[in-house]
Amino acid sequence: MIKNRRPDSKTTRHPHRWATVLLAVAAVLSLSTSVRADDTTNAVRPPTSTDPAVAVYAAEYSVSTEEAARRLDRIEPLHELMATIREAEAERLAGWGIDHHPTFTGWVRLTGTESTTATATAIAEANADLEIRTGAAHTYNELLQAKRGLRNIGPVGRVDDLGDNPVVGVLGMVSFTAVDMAANAVEIGIDPPLLASNPNQLDDVSPLGTVDDTFETDDTFETQATAFTAAVDPHIDVAYTVVDGRGLMPHIDYSPEYTDEDACLNTRNRAVDCHDVFVLVTGDYLRQCKGDSGGPWYRQGIAYGLHMGGTGNSCTAHGVSAHFSAILEVESFLGISVNTSGDWTVQ
Repeated sequence: MIKNRRPDSKTTRHPHRWATVLLAVAAVLSLSTSVRADDTTNAVRPPTSTDPAVAVYAAEYSVSTEEAARRLDRIEPLHELMATIREAEAERLAGWGIDHHPTFTGWVRLTGTESTTATATAIAEANADLEIRTGAAHTYNELLQAKRGLRNIGPVGRVDDLGDNPVVGVLGMVSFTAVDMAANAVEIGIDPPLLASNPNQLDDVSPLGTVDDTFETDDTFETQATAFTAAVDPHIDVAYTVVDGRGLMPHIDYSPEYTDEDACLNTRNRAVDCHDVFVLVTGDYLRQCKGDSGGPWYRQGIAYGLHMGGTGNSCTAHGVSAHFSAILEVESFLGISVNTSGDWTVQ
């Protein structure tokens, strides 16, 4: 079926934690047999008390085990049908997904209110649990570009004079960004304690990922979210929401085991270790590429450290670990000054 939806406007909301990801479902999908809408020969698997995915899904959405099994078996073919619609409506594509409550419904969202292609219309009309929702304000690509564009706001590299642009002073609290396809908006998670008075200064241990008790209350968080929104709003021209991103950034600790001269940027003998200059950071939001060693360590466009190395150099890998040293630590340890005056930037 096809539904018209009003486009969403810019908004800031107090976050609601996203729905629990059912990891067990992935295991079931890898083993289940595809059941297409027009395939009447493949029977839905019978629910059993030993199937954890069925039990978890049934409890999560308050449905019977029979209904849970039917839905889980339907997910893969729904995604295949949605992929065909996305290809047919590529220029208008705004998002896609599956609703599990209040009804089990797959959906593809499009911009505008024009008629859909014959292919997309035929698929939607042939499947009662699949909708095409029109009326979105932004395409998926527009939202993706806006999300990526947040990284380009303000100065590039480490600079001492950040000017009076208020957005530069708040980007440090961003803990994640994502495209919310259901809301047709960019989702920006913030963690106020990540914002230090000096973006180049790191505490001795775990400056990322720790949550200051000052910001634990919802009232205080809302105040910070309001200030963040006021600063960012002029720089983003699509719908967006500011949500709770506290406690998501990775934790770091010192990594004293690295002792070679490369770890100290070729400034010390191999026999002398680096002590606590370099720190280890691990987490899902890290990115590093081959050849980055010795270059700047960035967060939201500002360099506050020097990269040493780590696991995984694919530039897009998740869950990597890496080692870096805070710029001020390097300056103190080596007795040097990193030039950050005037128009100098680190790229």
